[in-house]
Amino acid sequence: MVDLSIYAGNNRKNPSVATTGTLGIKLAGDTGTLVNGESYKIGTIPAGSLVKSVDVIVTTAFNGTASAVDIGTTVAGSDLGNDLSLLTTGVVAGTAGTYFAASTPIYATVADGGTVGDCKVVVQFIETDTTLAEFTA
Repeated sequence: MVDLSIYAGNNRKNPSVATTGTLGIKLAGDTGTLVNGESYKIGTIPAGSLVKSVDVIVTTAFNGTASAVDIGTTVAGSDLGNDLSLLTTGVVAGTAGTYFAASTPIYATVADGGTVGDCKVVVQFIETDTTLAEFTA
């Protein structure tokens, strides 16, 4: 780790404490549970946060003909993940590296969920307002 205190008089720095978080929801495709086109609220990203990853972990493949999920900041939105397939087991990555200046809800919208399947939607973020040290002269 580089000691920045030797540069430009930055000898007084506030401590940095990492604040990370995870939003998650389990979508189970038991009969009648998932509705085609239905949006499910995962949670809310705090203001001043950077999304580090958006992942869908499919533990049991869905049996719809085109089962997929969109992850977004609005109902039926897809700005964090568009048509992420639920047809095979494994991890499907969405879009990371998005900064939210304001507190923002996150939604998962299912397309053709089918009657069988199991997945978890995980959104990991860092609250940058609490993790960045301030350097003073």
